[in-house]
Amino acid sequence: TKEEKATSTKKQPSFSKTGEIYEKLGVFFEDMINGYSDRYERWENSISSILAILRKMRKITKKNTEDLVTSINNMYGKIQDHLDQFKVKRDQVELISQIDIESLSSEFKKVLGLLELQVKEYQLKRLTDEFVHEQTSLS
Repeated sequence: TKEEKATSTKKQPSFSKTGEIYEKLGVFFEDMINGYSDRYERWENSISSILAILRKMRKITKKNTEDLVTSINNMYGKIQDHLDQFKVKRDQVELISQIDIESLSSEFKKVLGLLELQVKEYQLKRLTDEFVHEQTSLS
């Protein structure tokens, strides 16, 4: 009875039956192939989704670029119109005041040049005075 208990409680190994091992290996490989197939399908679907997103982004970018170009062209047109109006107004002001803006601006540049020269002359005089003062105090 002791031997019967030992053999009855002992489990038979799964590979003991030749037909069973091939059946289980077949199931294993079938599940493995199905798993690879599912992963490949998910990968393919994710690639398709990414490509769809990129196509949509390209369309959006193209539309934004076209909108930006249109907006820049409109702004350029407005600026050009305002510059033309400014030129007309300036010409009218010159005509009424009988002043030539270009000659006036050249005269103004000359005055600024003379002023800059005077400032440099003053700085040079100050530096020479400081130098002379230092030399006299040292001796």
